[in-house]
Amino acid sequence: MDGADPAPGPEAFFRQHWVTLAELVAAGEGACREARPESGRLGGAIREALELQLRIEEELCFPSLHSLHGGIADQVLDGVRRARSSLLEILGHVEAAETKELPGLWRSARERMKTYRDLEEQRLLPLLGSLPPVTLHEMELELEELLGKEGHLRRG
Repeated sequence: MDGADPAPGPEAFFRQHWVTLAELVAAGEGACREARPESGRLGGAIREALELQLRIEEELCFPSLHSLHGGIADQVLDGVRRARSSLLEILGHVEAAETKELPGLWRSARERMKTYRDLEEQRLLPLLGSLPPVTLHEMELELEELLGKEGHLRRG
């Protein structure tokens, strides 16, 4: 190892990442209330964070879930994709919005973030937890590699 903290497993990553995303949405809402110009730009930061989560879901988690659970996993994964797409759509509107439109858009972003998180927490994480330990360990290693490449691992 190079002194980096090990990457969390997929479940821990998602839980940590949801906290980060919620903090960014709250910062966007706060900036909007205070009429700070970065309110719209924070939508872009959230979109970038979601792009990382998308890569992890699509490249690491979903293939294993599909191979183990088939149609049941496909239904969950389709719901997760729709919820994520809906959130990304509203964030695109946040980035392009006029100042007066931002309060309602940030409320919608917060609601969609909650829907996305709840769906993953209630439906996706139980499926991840059902994967064999060896598969979860392989996912941890791949997650560590991906996060290292993306510059998201904390250094010790």
